Amino acid sequence: MEKGRLFMLDNTVRKGDRIKLIAIQGEENTKKEASYYSRVIEIMDSNRIKVAMPIVNGKYVVLDSLKQYKMEFITRKGIFACEARIIRRFKEKLNFFVVFELMSELEKLQRREYYRLECVFDIRFRRSMDGNIMQKDEDDDDNAVEQREDEQVEGQEPKLVYKKRKVPWHAAIVTNISGGGVRFNSREALNKGEKVLLKMHLKFDDDEGDYEIPARVIHSAEVPNRPDIFEARVQFTDISTQDREDIIRFVFDEERRIRRRKKGLV
Repeated sequence: MEKGRLFMLDNTVRKGDRIKLIAIQGEENTKKEASYYSRVIEIMDSNRIKVAMPIVNGKYVVLDSLKQYKMEFITRKGIFACEARIIRRFKEKLNFFVVFELMSELEKLQRREYYRLECVFDIRFRRSMDGNIMQKDEDDDDNAVEQREDEQVEGQEPKLVYKKRKVPWHAAIVTNISGGGVRFNSREALNKGEKVLLKMHLKFDDDEGDYEIPARVIHSAEVPNRPDIFEARVQFTDISTQDREDIIRFVFDEERRIRRRKKGLV
């Protein structure tokens, strides 16, 4: 490694971020083996990082220190990748850890794969078949759509007057969320390809906010044994970079809260 070379660990990767570890073998480092997931325990300096030894089916996976690894950091700012090698493996109390030395600079991956979190919270959505989903609430008319004959003027044909149509919000419960989309249950049978507008209130560790995000339905079906409930998977469309990063931040904040609740710390 080039001496004095700096990486973006300090302002990109944080303690607790998930990591995907992929062992690389072969002369050209093109053949990849099985991948494992772990977490960042400590950022030791600009190019060394302490990681928890991966666990699969309740057992530690002892990583081969002679192999080179591709590391993918799943962070609030996106997914970053680099190559690394193991410089130390050790046991601390009852846990096993690995220290990696980064062998290349972090590179942001431009792809449509995001870490998905199983969680539950309420949202609302509008359907494009009900009208203009982007219509502001304050511009809505409380009356349903109707047509009527206006007061007739003698000698003129009667004309039809259209009242504004209120676009309803439908209730739903999210069961899965990522930076790319959500899965939710509702009483609405959505159509594949249909456009919807999602309204979400997200709580972060140190803040909260309201979001309205356009999305497209990629799957919809009845929930087994629940003929009145439908599951839909939607993909975000026309989402700003900031909103996507906020959703990724929510995913990791919520995951930490879930872990703390399981440990009885909340």
